[in-house]
Formats: sequence, structure tokens, C-alpha cells
Amino acid sequence: MHSVEQQKESALDTRRAFLIGTAVVLFALFIALPFDDARAADPANIVGNASCGVFDISVAAVLTPTGGRGSYQNAHEGQVDRGLVIDVAPPGTGHPYWCVGIQLRHAPPEQTPEFLLIQDIGDGETSFDGVQIVQSASATTCVSLFPDVPYTLPGFFQTCDSGDFTAH
Repeated sequence: MHSVEQQKESALDTRRAFLIGTAVVLFALFIALPFDDARAADPANIVGNASCGVFDISVAAVLTPTGGRGSYQNAHEGQVDRGLVIDVAPPGTGHPYWCVGIQLRHAPPEQTPEFLLIQDIGDGETSFDGVQIVQSASATTCVSLFPDVPYTLPGFFQTCDSGDFTAH
């Protein structure tokens, strides 16, 4: 017959073995999973609105396992473009800016997405973010767009006059 102390010690040993085994399995999975720095492991959002030259942009975008979701609006030159967010990529190696892929509402199905690039560098009070809207004949995702973006060119990003985009 086991004493109460022996039973407690046995239960603790069982829990320790379970926790150690679980930790080993989770570590092995973490090491084995492929990781692309353009697709952060944790969901990320960028939200906000800003006036940037001729652009008055509002965006609410969330990174999802399949790309992105959210909404976009851009009032410019007497018209308003609205669309759905279909892709999101937070800043990463080789692209120090956010990329938001947008399918415009009234675009023909064969049209490639529009991409909103956000340089999240301002505080919304004394300094402001930068944006650029680009479209590519072949890019359908932010990752496929990155090699073609000349973001290092002086003046590539349009500096905003007001507003702020914030990452969460």
C-alpha cells in the first residue's frame, strides 16, 4: 500500500513528464514549420486614416493565415475608390513598410490588385507616415510584389499631411 506522500510524488512525476514531453513536441513543431518573414507567425493589423497629398486614405487590415481581410477607401481627385483587403504583409527583411493588397469593388475580375504601401514612421501629431499606391501587371500578392518596389528611391513614398496609421 502506498502512503499519501508516495501518491503525491507519483502524481507530480507524471505531471512533470507530461509537461516536458509537451514542451519537446511543441519545440520540434516550431523548428519544423516553414517560416516566411513576410508572413508573421502572429496576426497583425494596421489601421488608420490619413491625408497624403491627393490621397485621403482609410484602411483597416488584418493579417490572416490566408492573406488578409478588411476594408479600404481612397478619396482622390473627385472620386472614391473602395475595396476589400485581400492580402497583408507587415514590414520584414527587404521591405521596411507595410503592404496591403486591395481588390477594388468595381475592378474587372482579371485586374490585378492594387497595393497600398505604408511607411509607418510618424506619430500622427508632429510627424506623419508615408504612402504609395502601386499596381503591377503580374503581382497578385504582397510577396510577389516586393522584388519590384523601388522603395529606396528618394520621394517614392508620399508624406502624409495629417492622420496616422498604427500597427496592432
